[in-house]
Amino acid sequence: MPEIKHQFTAGKMNKDLDERLVPNGEYRDAMNIQVSTSEDSSVGTVQNILGNSLVSGQDFIENDAYCVGSVADEKNDTLYYFIVNGQSSYKGDVIIQHNVKDNSISPVLVDTSGDVLNFKNGRTNDPTYYITGVNIIDGMLFWTDNYSEPKKINIPRSINGTNSGGLTHTDFINEKTSVSTPIEEKHITVIKQAPLSAPKIELISERDEDKTYTGVMRITGPFTEG
Repeated sequence: MPEIKHQFTAGKMNKDLDERLVPNGEYRDAMNIQVSTSEDSSVGTVQNILGNSLVSGQDFIENDAYCVGSVADEKNDTLYYFIVNGQSSYKGDVIIQHNVKDNSISPVLVDTSGDVLNFKNGRTNDPTYYITGVNIIDGMLFWTDNYSEPKKINIPRSINGTNSGGLTHTDFINEKTSVSTPIEEKHITVIKQAPLSAPKIELISERDEDKTYTGVMRITGPFTEG
C-alpha cells in the first residue's frame, strides 16, 4: 500500500473521514507535533517533534522504578531525574543525568539507604511530595519536596564520588584532604548544624621573638635661615 503524504497547509484536523479520504491540507490525527503561535495574532504553525526513544545504560534502574521529579539544564543539554529505585522491594534513591548530546545515562548520586535523598513520595505514592521546586545554579542542583529539608549537591563533585555502575552508595569526598566517607543527609542539606563549641583562635605575630626591634631617630634643633 503506498504511503499517504499530505501538507498541513489548512491546519485543520478532520476526524470524520477515513485517512484515505482526508483532503490535502488537513490531517486525520496528530502525534509528536508542536504548535507554535505568536502572541499578537491567531496565526500558528505545526511542526514535528521527536518522540520517545530508549536510551542505553539504565541497567541500574529497576523496572518498577518511580520518577518523583525532573529538571532540564538547557545550558548544558542535560536532564536530571529523581528516581526511587524499586517499589515492590525498595533498593534506594538515585539522581541520574541524561546527556542529550551523546544520549548517555549516568548516576549523579546513589543513596542505597534511603536516608540521604529521602524521596518519601516514591515509596508511598503520595503526590503531595512530588519534587517541583528544582533549580540549577553554577553546577549546583537545588531541590525541595515539601517533606524533608531542602537539599543541594555540587553536581561534578557528586559524580566524582559515584560509581558509574549506579549500585554503590555515593561517597562524599573532601577535596582539600582527599578523604572520602559514605555520603549522609547532613552533607547535602541547605541548613547546616550550628557549631557546638566556640572556635579557638591562635594569634601569630610576624616578628621574631628572639630579635629586638628598635628604631633610631635623629632629633635636631629648630630650622633657622642664615
